[in-house]
Amino acid sequence: LGRCASVVAVLASLVGVISGFYPTLFFKIPEVGFIPYAMSGGPIPPYFDFTMFEDDSWLNDGDVVVAVGTKCGTNWMMTMVHELRTWNQPELKDFEDIFDVVPWAEFPQHPGIIGNAKARIELWDKRGQWNKTEYPFRVFKSHMTPKPMNGPKNSHFQCLDVVGRPKVKYIAMTRDGRDVMKSLEKFLRIHTKEFRTMWGGFPPPLENMEAAFDFCMPTENIPVLGYIKEWWPYRNHPNVLLLHYGDVHKDIPGTLRKVAEFIGFKHIP
Repeated sequence: LGRCASVVAVLASLVGVISGFYPTLFFKIPEVGFIPYAMSGGPIPPYFDFTMFEDDSWLNDGDVVVAVGTKCGTNWMMTMVHELRTWNQPELKDFEDIFDVVPWAEFPQHPGIIGNAKARIELWDKRGQWNKTEYPFRVFKSHMTPKPMNGPKNSHFQCLDVVGRPKVKYIAMTRDGRDVMKSLEKFLRIHTKEFRTMWGGFPPPLENMEAAFDFCMPTENIPVLGYIKEWWPYRNHPNVLLLHYGDVHKDIPGTLRKVAEFIGFKHIP
């Protein structure tokens, strides 16, 4: 018994050292590495790096952050905003991948650059199109939510300084939670083996909608309910545009005009 206790103590010490100095080493554990990573204080999803917004000096006044909820039409809104900013500049419209022109702010392309904003921006630069001087403003993707007006954070996701950065514009969009779960269940299933291996088995294989729901609730490993709760107090802020997926789907031309007005474009017919 004493020997077992010693082994447990050594393992606990080892886990503590890894947690303190090299938590991404947990990703080397096949299939379940994301679990000890989360237990050590790492965020879930593990490829959401909230440190990108701890120092948001890389954001410029006039930038637009498309901070749409998970599976609520993020790429759709990113494309809309890019089309609007290049409305009279057809030579700037084309892209092979939307992330070439709209980087995902909190996504570290691999675990080795978690917490390293400079390295991430260097990788954006290699794609070469996100920071063109011809653009009237830059656009970034995010799934983050605003810092709370009062009191402590309820989640890691509350890191956007909406009040402190009044000249940065934020477009948020939510969706019926049932549709979010349907889309999310499919999305989680299509991640490649290589991607899962890189992130310690995340996301885990989920067989059906019930499994996806159980995984996301109630701790919200993937933010669903908390998203709208955290954005709602900011719905009337001048640098925030809060939309609903259903309304956008019903009236795409009207949405384009609304977004154009919000970002300061007056030339949309």
